[in-house]
Amino acid sequence: MVKNGAETSTATASKAVTQAPAQLIVTTAVTPAILQSYAGKYVSDSPDTLAIMISEESGHLVMTIAGQPKRKLVPVSETEFIVKEIEGCWIVFSRSDANSDRKHLSHSELHLFQNGEQFTARRQ
Repeated sequence: MVKNGAETSTATASKAVTQAPAQLIVTTAVTPAILQSYAGKYVSDSPDTLAIMISEESGHLVMTIAGQPKRKLVPVSETEFIVKEIEGCWIVFSRSDANSDRKHLSHSELHLFQNGEQFTARRQ
């Protein structure tokens, strides 16, 4: 729940409920192995070249784009993350068909949604 700009979470088993100003967001726990599987550099060519670095820090994912501050990613499912402090912005990780085997946990694409637009970046 957001109170006076500070975020508080109510944990229930592996889930927590966070109240954002305009919506109710249900977050979920994601294992460290899965978080690590997302770490890496993703590059989009459209509309301009955009490099997105994803790293795991202290049990959560962080997104870094050149010229912007680091942003914490809040999991709402095993593959979907809300970008903290940017309203209406989220990321979905996916594997290409060639990399869909659960034994190989690395993800090949990142889909960034913001302001009604979608950007797809491929892992380098």
